[in-house]
Amino acid sequence: MIRNVLIPVDFSDVSMNAIEYVKHLTRKMSCTIFLFHSKRMIVTPDQAIQTMYNGMFDDADDLNLNQHMDELAAGLASEYITVNKVIRIGSLAEDISNVVKEHNIDLIVSGTNGAGNIEGLFLGTNSVGIFKHVTCPVLIIPSNCNFRLIKKILYAIDFQEGHSKELKRVCRFAELFDAEVNVIYINTEASIYSDAKEKLDQLAEIHVNEIKYNKISYTVSHDDTVFEGLEKEIASGYIDVICMATGKKSFLEELFFKSNTKEMAFHTRIPLLVVHLN
Repeated sequence: MIRNVLIPVDFSDVSMNAIEYVKHLTRKMSCTIFLFHSKRMIVTPDQAIQTMYNGMFDDADDLNLNQHMDELAAGLASEYITVNKVIRIGSLAEDISNVVKEHNIDLIVSGTNGAGNIEGLFLGTNSVGIFKHVTCPVLIIPSNCNFRLIKKILYAIDFQEGHSKELKRVCRFAELFDAEVNVIYINTEASIYSDAKEKLDQLAEIHVNEIKYNKISYTVSHDDTVFEGLEKEIASGYIDVICMATGKKSFLEELFFKSNTKEMAFHTRIPLLVVHLN
């Protein structure tokens, strides 16, 4: 169950779109939304962070800032939704991490302009990633993405981790919408398909005893690259959210952060749910 949702706000079109997405996402929930704004942040060399949060450098006076935040809160509040505003001065990454702990945040929803920004959000130059040290799931909303009912979530994995704890988090999110979760492994090696299928079947056996959710399916796909495999799955499967895990030697890191020339084109239109490997 999601009780507390955090939205970083810088008043840009990107963050406004994320707020609009949350408005639809939570319309059947009973939860508290925290609108977070950082009046200043310690400038890092990371261009991705500077690009996404450049609005935070503006020296708006306190009165206008509070009025803007109140207007946003009023647009989100409803009979079942309580909205609180949180304004901090300091390091953006540190402040967000502290707010997550102080208010027991279950989900962060943040806008982005694309995969380049995601690198700054989770790793960043010199490991100064805005969300690197938070432990709750983070839902990243592309700037031109409009909300649609979540019916199918694609969870892309490798076999380096068991993913049981992470899949439980994904399923808790999926339960809110009675959505299907498709766990997919995209085989890019020359190895035999049956080998990868056997590994995924073994993983499914572990999960069936640990995860009580009856809308999980498992798929092995083969393609030249993970990017191409994911694009094909999304094109053919009506995917509403794609999910990956981040952490030490994570699949997400390999895809986004160690490939400077490639960007997942689907992320210009589909939200990305990031769960953290424990």
